[in-house]
Amino acid sequence: MSDEGIEALVRENLALSQENHRLLKKLYNQARMARAVKLLYWLVIIGSALGAYYYLQPYLETAMSAYQKANSILENPRSLLPGNGIDNAVE
Repeated sequence: MSDEGIEALVRENLALSQENHRLLKKLYNQARMARAVKLLYWLVIIGSALGAYYYLQPYLETAMSAYQKANSILENPRSLLPGNGIDNAVE
């Protein structure tokens, strides 16, 4: 092979390497952007869930209190009777 043939091959190799580098850099930047968007996506989801809990917390506490009262009444229905005097009269 002559020097001119080798020089042409080196130039072609250099051009291909530069194009390859450009494409790899573009892929790397796209992957980095996708990672940033995914992080932002999860931050929005988690942040909105925490914000909703913070906003709804008083209502949830009221509902839980009502549920606990109803549960205690259902577990012991005789506690509704005034003075529990009927308990002693029946037995």
